[in-house]
Amino acid sequence: MLKTLFIFTLLAVTMQASPVVESGTLSNIICTNCQSAVNAFLAPIKKVELITKTELTDFVNRKCLHDPQLASFHFLCSMALDLALKFLDAVEGEVSERAICEAFHFCDKV
Repeated sequence: MLKTLFIFTLLAVTMQASPVVESGTLSNIICTNCQSAVNAFLAPIKKVELITKTELTDFVNRKCLHDPQLASFHFLCSMALDLALKFLDAVEGEVSERAICEAFHFCDKV
């Protein structure tokens, strides 16, 4: 479960580099697909367990931040952890899929 969340977060970090398309159909498609992906991703998490912030932080610290072989990835790991913690806040707060996609800049804020 932690590996899945970590991979999802890394994908979100890399995708965040591309800006949201101004307005129009493509922007709506991206937003709709993001909401569908978030919904599909949240369903098993809500059913099985919610990963606590402490567990996630410990995992990233053990596997990424304190491994000297991954020194060049420390910034990416820190960004991934920050995004994952924001994502968990959204999950715990029962925030809508749209709000999560807005936080990752895949949807325009309403």
